[in-house]
Amino acid sequence: MNGKNSVEVIWRKRATRALALVFLLGILISTTGLCSAAEVWSDNFDDCNCEGWTIDSCSAADGTLRSLSTGGFACRESSITEGTWSFDLELKEYVSGPELGFEMGAVTPTVFFMSTHPEETPWYFYSVYSTLVYTQTGTKPILEIRKNNANGGGAFTTWVKLASYDLEEDDFGWKHIDVARTAGGQITVWLNGTMVMQAVDNEISTSEYFVFMANEDMAIDNIVLDDVPRFAGITVELLAVGAVVSLVIVASILWVWRRRG
Repeated sequence: MNGKNSVEVIWRKRATRALALVFLLGILISTTGLCSAAEVWSDNFDDCNCEGWTIDSCSAADGTLRSLSTGGFACRESSITEGTWSFDLELKEYVSGPELGFEMGAVTPTVFFMSTHPEETPWYFYSVYSTLVYTQTGTKPILEIRKNNANGGGAFTTWVKLASYDLEEDDFGWKHIDVARTAGGQITVWLNGTMVMQAVDNEISTSEYFVFMANEDMAIDNIVLDDVPRFAGITVELLAVGAVVSLVIVASILWVWRRRG
């Protein structure tokens, strides 16, 4: 092996090692996001009270925040616009009966994770909305990402659907939901740890409240808000930074390699 080939082999080995280090560096940078997430507020209602909340026809007597009537309402001050909203949401099939005179589908469990006050006009919000469709063999729950209609109207009369996800037929019960929103307006939703919806919208840039609305005997629990938008435990911004750093290092290695070649 001549001297030139020997040098080339050495530099190839060094480049391979450097790329391995870049890969490890990217993992380290990315996982830093998970460690740096700071909890802003949380509530698991284990104390069976609604301290800090403004409520109407809701109660925490059973250790969850539960609606007591059609259109039960609860809100808490929250200015987070970039971060992760995590909560457990109880999905139930609609209940109807002759004593009601209508089907209780007016206000299905809805979480307005970014919202102005619902009584203000116009009402600005991003929400995770649950609904359902009837099929020939059962009932299928559906989750949607919604925002307010710029032309006005209530959250349940006019809205803009940004994304949706169909669950399996008759798949009701408690579901764990994580919602992440980045500074660039990317909204990602996970259902029981699996990413199911994603949309990008940056029309709304402020928030005043976290709002829960639901029909009778539907609930939310284990709410946690933190200030980092996670992407399977990694922030999208950190992934971008890691990619840029990796490209710069690789480009530097290749430049040095060529100069020595």
